[in-house]
This record gives sequence, C-alpha cells and structure tokens, in this order.
Amino acid sequence: MKSILTFGTLAIVISAQNVPKVHHNHNSHCVVWLEKSLGLYIQPISLNNTEEDGNVGVCRFKYGERWNIGTYTRGPRRGEQKRDVDCVTGNGSHSKNYEVAAKSHECIVWWHEQAFNALPLPLMTSFAATPSGTDGICKVRYGRNDVVIGRLHGAEGGEYAKCEHYRDGKGVMLEGGFALLGAYDRRRPYEATIGKDQLRPRSELLAEFNHAVSKYLTQNDRNMLQSITGYPVSDLVADIQNESVITLMKILSSDRWIYSELNVKGLHLLRCVLAERITDARRKDHGMHLHEDYETFMRDGMLLKDFSKMTNEDVQELLMMISGFEASQIPDLTWQLRVVEAEGCDLNLDLHVDTYHPSWKVWLYAEDIDESNGPMNFVKGSHRNDIKKLTWLHQISNYPPVYGPGSYGSFRMDSVDCNADFSTKSRNETKWGYEERTAVVGEKMTLVVADVSGLHARGIAAPGKLRRTFIIGGGGEAASMGGLPRINPFSYASRRMRLENMKQSKKPSKTLWIPSELKVERIRLHKPNLEDLAIIAEDVLSKHFEYVSAKVVRCPDLSVEPWNLAAPGISGGDIKVIDVGGEHHQVFDYANQLTFSLEELADAAGVSDKAYFLGAGAAPRASIGCNGELIPVDNLFERVRRSQLATVENDSEGQPVRSILTPYESSEMGFLSNLLMSRGEPGDVLQLEVSKRTSKNCSSLTECLRRGIAEAYKGVDLPPIGLGGVFRVNSGKVKTHVMADTGGKTLKTSAEVQDYLKIFNIGPGLTAATVFVSKSPQGKRMSKKVRLEHTHLYNDGLTEGGHYHGDVTPDEISYTGYFVVGDHLLLVDKEMHQ
Repeated sequence: MKSILTFGTLAIVISAQNVPKVHHNHNSHCVVWLEKSLGLYIQPISLNNTEEDGNVGVCRFKYGERWNIGTYTRGPRRGEQKRDVDCVTGNGSHSKNYEVAAKSHECIVWWHEQAFNALPLPLMTSFAATPSGTDGICKVRYGRNDVVIGRLHGAEGGEYAKCEHYRDGKGVMLEGGFALLGAYDRRRPYEATIGKDQLRPRSELLAEFNHAVSKYLTQNDRNMLQSITGYPVSDLVADIQNESVITLMKILSSDRWIYSELNVKGLHLLRCVLAERITDARRKDHGMHLHEDYETFMRDGMLLKDFSKMTNEDVQELLMMISGFEASQIPDLTWQLRVVEAEGCDLNLDLHVDTYHPSWKVWLYAEDIDESNGPMNFVKGSHRNDIKKLTWLHQISNYPPVYGPGSYGSFRMDSVDCNADFSTKSRNETKWGYEERTAVVGEKMTLVVADVSGLHARGIAAPGKLRRTFIIGGGGEAASMGGLPRINPFSYASRRMRLENMKQSKKPSKTLWIPSELKVERIRLHKPNLEDLAIIAEDVLSKHFEYVSAKVVRCPDLSVEPWNLAAPGISGGDIKVIDVGGEHHQVFDYANQLTFSLEELADAAGVSDKAYFLGAGAAPRASIGCNGELIPVDNLFERVRRSQLATVENDSEGQPVRSILTPYESSEMGFLSNLLMSRGEPGDVLQLEVSKRTSKNCSSLTECLRRGIAEAYKGVDLPPIGLGGVFRVNSGKVKTHVMADTGGKTLKTSAEVQDYLKIFNIGPGLTAATVFVSKSPQGKRMSKKVRLEHTHLYNDGLTEGGHYHGDVTPDEISYTGYFVVGDHLLLVDKEMHQ
C-alpha cells in the first residue's frame, strides 16, 4: 500500500521501502522521512504547533551506527532553500547529508507535554526517530527561542520514556518536563498491530468475556448502565460477542480506551465497572477486606498514614489491601527522592483520571507539604463507578478530544487554559455532583496512597516552589509512575475462571481411601565444597556444550526480574532434598486422591519458622479436578507464593492445543514431587553459564550434570550428592510434557501414562526449578524408588510451562543457573487404606 502526501501542487509518492517498517505499533507511518531536497516542499514537523508551516523542521542523520536527531532551517517561503543548510543536533554535531521529517495526511500529529511522575502511552513512544522503530522524538524548551530536539527512549528498560538530549555540549536525560511527538492514525486511533502469531482463539476470548460479565456484573450495575446509555446491557454484550478477535483482545486488555462505535452503548463504561468489580473481588479473595483501613480507602479512594510509625511489613500489607495484589506483586520498598518544581502551565493541572481500571500511586512526603507546594488534589469517592462518574465517562468516551492525554483515555474533566489566569479555574467536579477536590497536604513522613482511576490533579504551586517527595524506586514501570505496577484486571479474572473450571470438572470418588500418617526417612548426603563441584561441573558439561562456565558466586537476588521467585536466595539452614511419594502410587485407584502438603513437609523436617520450597511435582487432582504439572515456588511461613500450575488446553474436538499456566494458590501437591527446602536466604551458590549443545546423547542440562557428578564419584564409597536450584533458558527452545486430564482413570502401565503426556516445545525466557541426586542411596529402609532428577519450568509471560526434558535447538540453547548442595535427603510417603 502506498501513502500519497499532497503539498500544494506537488504530489510526492512515498513507496513502502521509504517508510520504516514497524509491525508492532499503529503509528510508524505517521512521521515519514524524506531526502532533504524534498524538505523544501513539505510541511515540516514544526517546533511550535505542528499545524504551523514554520521554517524550522526536524531532521536526522546517521553517525556510525547511531541516528542523530536535530533541526534544519528552510527559507521563509516554501520552495526556497537556505544555502548550505545543515542538520544540527544539540551537541553541535551536524551534517549536510540528512533526512527530513514530514507528517502523513492519514494521521494526527502533535507535541504532547510530558509531566514528571507519569508515563506516556506506550504507543506514542516507539516510532519516528530511527528506522528500527524503537525510539521517538522529544523536545525541551529552555527559553522562548531556545529549543533542543532529543531522542525519546521507547525500548523497555530503565531509560524507557526518558528524553535524551544535549545541552551546552553535555548529555541530559529528563524523566519529565519535555514534549514528545505524539501521533495516531485518524481511522484507527491507538490501534496496535497484532501479528497472526499473537491472535488468541475466539472461543477462548468469548469464554473469558462471558465469564467476567456473568460473574462480576450485578443487576444494579446493569440497571445503572442502561439508565445512562439507554441501551440494555444484554444488547451491548451481544454486539461485543460479534466483534472481531482483535477487538475482543483489546476489550480484555489494559488499553485505556478503545475507539469503537459501541461506546455509545456503554462499552467503555462496561470495562470500567468490570475492572472495579474484579479488583474488589481480588481484595476479598486475598482477605484484604479485613484490613483496618479497608473501609476508609473504599469510601475515599485515598489514605494518609504516618510512615514513621509503620514497618516495611505494614506498608506492604497496606499496598496489598489497596490493590488486592499478592506480596510478590508489590515492588521492593526502596524509596527515591523526587523534586518537582512548579512549571506554570502543566497538563496535570487538569482534573483527570489516569485509566479505566483501578491504579495506585504512592508518595512519601520528604518535608511538610501545604497548598503552596502544589500537591495532588483528589476528589474523594470518585474512584467508584457510580452514576455521576459513569454519566461523565459516557459523554467524554464518545467525544474525546483530538489531542493530548484525553485522546487516548486519560480523560479530563476540566482543562487549563495556558493563556489565561489558570489560578482561578473553575471546579467542574461540582457540576457533576461531586464535592470539591481536596488538596492532599501533610507533615513530613506522611505516606499518601491514592487510586488514580479517581479524579485528581496536580495542585497549583507558588511560582518557583519545590515539592520534595519520595516515590517507590527500584526501576521499572511502577517506579516511573511512582506507584504500583498496572496489571490488567482481566488477566486475574481469566486465571480465576480457569481454576473454577478445574474444580467444577472434579468427579467424586466411588471409594473412600484414608491415608496413613506421614512416613519419613532422613539420609545424610555427601556435601562436597562448591569449588570442587565447580571444577567437576565445568569438566563434565564441556563434553556436551561448546561454552561452559562454572564458578562459585554470591547468589544474586532471585526475588526480582527476571527470576521473580518467592525469596532472594536458595540457601540457609539445613538444606534438604525431599523425595515425596512416587510413581509407584500411580497404578492404584487412590492415586488421584493422594495429596501431600508443604506444611506436612515442614513439620517432618522439624522447621516451623522459615521454609522455602521449590521444585517439581504432580498436581493434586483431588483438589483441582484435573491432572497437570506443578511448579512449587513457596516461601511458606513468609506467605509469599509464586507457584504455577501447567495444564493442557484442548480444542473443541478434545485434541491438545497447548499448555496453559495458572497461578497456583495452594500448598497442596499430588502423589509425587521432588523439592528443595532451604530458608531462602542469600549465600554462596554454584553458578553455571552454558550454551550451544554439541552432544547428541544428552540434551538435558540437569541430566548431563547429574550423570557427570555420578561418574566423577563412581567407585567412591560415599553417600549420594543432592543438588537443587533454579536456571533460566535464555535462548532456544526446550521439549516439555504436560499430563493431560485422565478423567480420574487409573493408569496401570507405562504405555497408558505415555498416552496422556502431551509434548510441547516452548521457550526462550523460561524459569526452571530443579532437584536431583547423583545416585540412589544404599541401605535405605523405605522400599520406594528414589527419583534421581525432576525439573519443571514456566515462561516469563506466565502462559505456559511443563516438565523439562531437554533442548530441541542445540545451536541456540543458552542457560544460566544457580545451585546449592543439600545436607540431607528426606524420603517422604504415605500408605493408603480403604
């Protein structure tokens, strides 16, 4: 498809090869780069108002591997060129060979003012500046005639959405207080391109949508929505069910607003109400409605607390209460000082909502804050989707502004006129039935939390006045916004639906089986020092992989990305390798009823204060109603659980389509598992970095290592060596299996078991939990067979996982892992009696 830009009498045809090919967003075509000779005839991207003709435009030139962004000056009239004009950047570099930026007639293009303590819409940031499409364009005004063009970082990471530019020859990185070049297609505002490989099955989307409506939408909600829109909710739901797959995906996404004619019937309102109801349910599911501040927060949408009287645990529980998040989803409570100076006119002076679903920001006052500091103003109670808020949202969601944050769902109730005396602006909230906004003032060490899906605005500060506050640091999206991460509420509803479906499919057993008391045998393991083990590991793995590095290091923090586990380390205390149950139970009718709990195992190990479990096991069909692969990651007494459950999803004909992953919120396991138990503390670990498999007779990292250690100690009269830990699949794919649901059938033979093991190749970006012992212990009292190796894993997107077999892409495979040596092997089992 060709884009035709018409300027006066000259039509310039821009072929596809001239336009940067970016398939992951909607606006890559909105800024078109042309040879500089064509810059004489186009309307450039002006540094003031993009609708103005102007004689200063945006340009770029390549210097080495880097694209430099700058400005060029044309003659005062179109078609007239200044002699020897260069493209000049903020650091003084310049070039006579460059490209100039033009606007596509298909798009709205404007300069979007970016404030501190906020993130731009992601779809704004990843286009225009470079052919790769990862960066955007920003400008910084230092004076009336002193404007600098820079690069807006669009790639995810610590520099995301920051404006990098040069001032007086020095590099400057701004988090706010600049303008970014925003754009969207007039025909499809803010509609990201979705590749075919990303499309989800229509039946799956409809099941999630229908479940959300039936489970969370009340009759009062339906009546309220109809009274506002004039349309029955059943009509809206029927229309949504007939929408395309892409539209259904957007409806169930975290997109702030969807461009759709169905907003007339209340599509935006329906998403707002469902998001609120799902969040309410999430709080109650996690017991947060019992928190002492719950009722106040639910009434007002904000809280002020005395931070000096709170522990970190108090703050964490408060944040869990306002959000309904698990402890693992709360950012590290490290604090970063942020100083904000009054900027005069600021888009955040507008009374606005951030997005359609509950979202939370957090401030800790570093000094006494009064109204002269320009603190947040908040309309109490406006976080709830009552009839007055939904009436306003219905109006504005159908007639959003053309420019600015209101054009993509951060809707404004009032708007500051930068050319007027905005210090006396009207209070539009009273016209919609709300009480006037409240300035959130407080003494030093006041902790403020607020739901910014409620109406709020930055207060008007005295000229030159500073406001010093602490925000949650640690990097990432939450830190950039100064609050909690914004998690799509529909993802929680979807996972709850899957768990409910599993439980509903559970069939009662015809025979009652009663388990015996837990039987435990404790066996001391041989524990070589880590330095010796590193030498052995490097030697044995080098026989199977081209690159191997094995060394002893201090364990990195495994509770943060990319690991996101339930404890910072895997050391501490008497480390135990635990072999629970076993395959010998599988041939009996009671197999699906036999369960073990982590509490039982901690008690058997004599631990009551700190027990961190990770490993691999069978799902407890008796509890969840289906078979599956369990990945326990459970910091038991700290109440931090990041366990996952992999099950098989079938198509309408009952054929396996893929593995699906669900957060596992129980400490119960099925008839077999293999676990590592420690205190979850930092300590010295064996670090392995391995890539590019060369061997054909061993495709599994853990099995190669286990066999090699066994061979190194062959003929030596020593107990087994037990290891456990975690590793990442950085690149390449691995073979996994997931046990499909047996329907309660007892599997008597190995062949029958194999029929239910469904194979899937997944990766990269996988986290694995593994346990293995070098050999079976001699002289053990228990007759059960000891499983020598067991590894389960799951992907970063928390969408798939399973039992690890080994890699299927030897040239691409790359691992990083951390392992500890066990002190004892615990053999644990139960007998079952009718």
